[in-house]
Amino acid sequence: MSKAKGFIALVSVAVLMAVGLTVTAGLLIRASGESRLAVTDDYQIRAQAAATACAERALMELKSSLTYAGNQTLQVGSDTCSILLVGGVGNLNRTLDTTSTVSGVESKLHLMIDSVNPDMTVSSWQDVVSF
Repeated sequence: MSKAKGFIALVSVAVLMAVGLTVTAGLLIRASGESRLAVTDDYQIRAQAAATACAERALMELKSSLTYAGNQTLQVGSDTCSILLVGGVGNLNRTLDTTSTVSGVESKLHLMIDSVNPDMTVSSWQDVVSF
């Protein structure tokens, strides 16, 4: 009988170890996934901040000169952003697109400007997938 008890104890320990390893592996995989998501979120925030910085810079440039055409790349900290060609002419109905990519994560902004001077009116400021 003692051999059977020893065998049952050994099998019980093996089963408990297998369950413990499975739970541990699952937690490690989940933690790894969460870590990747957090890094991607950070890249998204940085890309959006850079695209926003470009949009604000372009609005200032346009306010200073109605002939501002865009087509400019700026350094924002360790990231870059691009101001694409400014659409429209004159004081009314202008469009502005900016983009930034940080570690493969892209952010694009599309702005519609009703008027530039004397008071700038931005009627739409949207994150877009494509222009």
